[in-house]
Amino acid sequence: MMGINGDLVRFNVGGKRFKTTATTLANAGHNSFFAALFNENWDLQPAIGEEIFIDRSHICSAILLDLLRTGELHILPNVPEAR
Repeated sequence: MMGINGDLVRFNVGGKRFKTTATTLANAGHNSFFAALFNENWDLQPAIGEEIFIDRSHICSAILLDLLRTGELHILPNVPEAR
């Protein structure tokens, strides 16, 4: 699977690198973007260890990953979307 080495998943979101686990991403649910990445019918197979590039805000992505890890939403006041 793309960007996946064992349970470790690597992302490059808006130029910032993230590492997480497939287990954490599974917390997004079966109808999520992350579930689609692991779908066998989506034939995207880059080299082993290659990062998955996502063209989105890295600030929001850090918040999303934290939510998936902890089950709690914590938005810092300096995040523009929170204002």
